[in-house]
Amino acid sequence: MAAALTTGAALALALGGHDDSRPLAAPGDVFSPPYGAEPLPHEVRMELRWQHLDVAVGEPRAELPDLGSSPSDVAPPAGGSFVRVDVTKASGQPPLVGIRRPLSTQVEVAVRAHGVDYPVSGRPGGVRLDAETAWPGETGTRWVAVEGTPADVELVVTVDGEKQVVGTDGAAELGRAEQLSDLPDTTILQAQPEIGCRRSHRDDSSDLELDDYSRDAACTVTRVLRLPHVDGPGWAPRGREYVVVLLTLDRPTSPVGTTAALRIPT
Repeated sequence: MAAALTTGAALALALGGHDDSRPLAAPGDVFSPPYGAEPLPHEVRMELRWQHLDVAVGEPRAELPDLGSSPSDVAPPAGGSFVRVDVTKASGQPPLVGIRRPLSTQVEVAVRAHGVDYPVSGRPGGVRLDAETAWPGETGTRWVAVEGTPADVELVVTVDGEKQVVGTDGAAELGRAEQLSDLPDTTILQAQPEIGCRRSHRDDSSDLELDDYSRDAACTVTRVLRLPHVDGPGWAPRGREYVVVLLTLDRPTSPVGTTAALRIPT
């Protein structure tokens, strides 16, 4: 039954006490419950660059949830406990702009208990928040083994170095990621009209000779966005943001799409 409850978690094969022959979880082990559970209270909306998240973190518990009518067959670390984390994909999708593939935005999720961070992502059994791949089964509820029974527990989501923090009472500090919640949904952007660039022309006095594409170098601007973060360059300097112009060149020999990103004062 432990294999059904834990996904890749390393268990310390020791006795949990004189009357407990179950293997001990090691601090930092991550467990996936085999059954659904009622949502945690104090759910908070957090933001990735490509997805809204609903997250919550619970108070420490002495035991993992029961397996049906039987107690869990994994004991907590010696003197330790378990912390529940809910990370679920919310409806809607903000626009994601990058300058190259594969996408490079780094996302980390961790339980912070008594000042110690226990990773919940990037490890066996943890959540996976990756813009390049599908998500089936990679979010949901996880239990994290921690040392002691900490009174101060938080969930920390870090996007390219910028942290979002939520406590067990729902108190949240979203930092710069709060700007992402104001971005329009992609369905709204898709309804916006495209803009023709008309014909290109030179607007300089240089003696440099260039091929004349003025008669056939038309383009179409498909989107114009103001973004605090672009995959690749990362977060714009504080007090600034990116203006992103997405356009398609109509000449057959041109790339399919070109993106320009400029930083301007907010």
